[in-house]
Amino acid sequence: GKYSTALEYLLRSLRLSEEHKIRDQIPIILENIAKIYRSLSKYNDAIEYEFKILHLNEELGFKRGVVQSLLSIGRDYLELDKLTEAVDYTLK
Repeated sequence: GKYSTALEYLLRSLRLSEEHKIRDQIPIILENIAKIYRSLSKYNDAIEYEFKILHLNEELGFKRGVVQSLLSIGRDYLELDKLTEAVDYTLK
């Protein structure tokens, strides 16, 4: 369906951005991948990508991105009924 096509294009974009070292675009692509997984209720997959985004935002010094990543991770843990993790990441 539409999600699988979008995911395919995003993964291709991610690979190209990594190959050409366009690091500032990678968090955006990863976030869109996480959104697709979230839309499919695949929260564990979304969390996996959110952690990649978090670490990259930390490396790049994108403070706003770090905060957004932490909130997204917390929200996804909440969807999985993992309340302790949800609170921990939301309050970091």
